[in-house]
Amino acid sequence: ALALIDYMKKSLLISLIFLVIVLDGRTQSFEGTITYSVEFEMKGEFVNLKDQIFEKLRNEGGYYDTMKVYIKQGRYKKVDNSLNQKSVIFLPDQNKIYSLEEESEFVAIIDASKIAAINLNFPEPDLVNVDSIKFINGIPCDILKLSWENLGEEWYFFNKETAVIEPSLYADHNYEYLNKVLSSTGSYPLEMVKSMNNVMSIRMTLVSIEGGELSDDLFSIPELKKANKKMTKMMDNITGTQVMKIKN
Repeated sequence: ALALIDYMKKSLLISLIFLVIVLDGRTQSFEGTITYSVEFEMKGEFVNLKDQIFEKLRNEGGYYDTMKVYIKQGRYKKVDNSLNQKSVIFLPDQNKIYSLEEESEFVAIIDASKIAAINLNFPEPDLVNVDSIKFINGIPCDILKLSWENLGEEWYFFNKETAVIEPSLYADHNYEYLNKVLSSTGSYPLEMVKSMNNVMSIRMTLVSIEGGELSDDLFSIPELKKANKKMTKMMDNITGTQVMKIKN
């Protein structure tokens, strides 16, 4: 009898260990840095304005061709290589997206429960899993397509075993439909193409991916204070975006 009880205890312990491993595997999410090359393509009547538009962006310090995305425990930080060094930080505990620039004292704050940064009613996109494979840097990727009839479309190329993401970490991130995308892909895309009909498209393609522990300081937000009331009200009315100033 004692032997049977001992055997049952060991079996129960093994079962519990196995359950912990399985549950841990389900909730593990990628932590690390993904670097993308970025390409802009003008369309329609804007093709002839390409040089003029890009020159203006360069003069204003807004042009970039590389972006790094840092991901950790539901947070992310996107940093481009423009002269303005724009960075975008998402904090899930607040469900807020902070947009900062190196030389600017102002910070734009977007409620991630919103679909877009402007106060417009957008139709829901059609999500389609495309029956095709594309290789990104030698990695076979499935394809997810979002389309908005006359507005445009987005393409996401992903590998379910690369940069695996736990979708529940971004469940409330409606902004740019990230929660829906990650629920469908289960991993962070290795290439993204966002196309606005007859205007332009933006392509972000994997350059490198590096898993590893990131410092929490990377996602820190400077101490903020209220900005000019008139400016804040104007931005809120036009875009629904809150504006604050960095404390000196």
